[in-house]
Amino acid sequence: MMRSGLAVKCVLLALTTILSLLLPASAEPIEGYDEFAGPLSPALWVGLETNTNFAVISNTETRRAVVQPDPLVAKRFLQLGLTSAHLGSGSDTGVAGEGRQRLRVGRDDIIAGDVVVTGFHTKVVMLSAAVTPCPTTTDASPTRAMAHVVFVFFNDGSSTGPTDATGDVFAGFNVERSSTFGKIITAFIAQCANPSCSILANLGKAQTFTRRWAIGVPVPLVVAWDRFNDRFFYTSGTEQHVLTYGDIPLTAAAPPVRDVRDLSIRNVLPNCSTPVRAAAGARYDFMRIGTETGVFP
Repeated sequence: MMRSGLAVKCVLLALTTILSLLLPASAEPIEGYDEFAGPLSPALWVGLETNTNFAVISNTETRRAVVQPDPLVAKRFLQLGLTSAHLGSGSDTGVAGEGRQRLRVGRDDIIAGDVVVTGFHTKVVMLSAAVTPCPTTTDASPTRAMAHVVFVFFNDGSSTGPTDATGDVFAGFNVERSSTFGKIITAFIAQCANPSCSILANLGKAQTFTRRWAIGVPVPLVVAWDRFNDRFFYTSGTEQHVLTYGDIPLTAAAPPVRDVRDLSIRNVLPNCSTPVRAAAGARYDFMRIGTETGVFP
């Protein structure tokens, strides 16, 4: 019995050590935001469905709901789904556009900037993902269907005012199926390159995880902002990557302008002279967010 108790203590100590290494010492605690135990609260969330090119792309099926898959089990989940397609864009080069089904963080203190988001933790279960590749593409633009989690963290000082998002910096994950790369998990940093953020700067900062996802298997996703060392920590299970931005260089100079903190389904379609389709469904088990006051003057 004593040996068994000692073994348990050793296991707990090992787990504590691993968890302490997964997040930077400067990261704020990530606390509960929504466990999706009931209907979506308008005080916490704003729902959006968007399309960057309605002239070509159609969002043909969509879903956003809190569901209880098993009536005998009380646990509920957020479920998002989206199908996007076009019948042929008349070109075989480049990207035709993308459709998104979004659920955006809408808590007043976060939107107003009274607190700054310092990290998030969620768990994604892919329920479906299907992509139609373009057989005649000339530049290898893939068809992509994904669960997409992205949060804006700061502005680098490039903004000229409340309507100019230039310099806003985002961090997040894609859990995607690509017609080129298959089932991958990617961490990224992105930045608004113009006032409306219709153009994102290519910062050359992305990392594909070694692990792959599978239908029905939970994928934990954690981002922690280590602003004192100009970097983000990205963790999925026991695998972790660090993306730095001080070398670009970027500086966390001010609160972000845009209000983008999304759980979403994102379908990216290439231009193609033949029909192309992307569809994905995902379950989000919970949302936890780290916040801090007094980060910016």
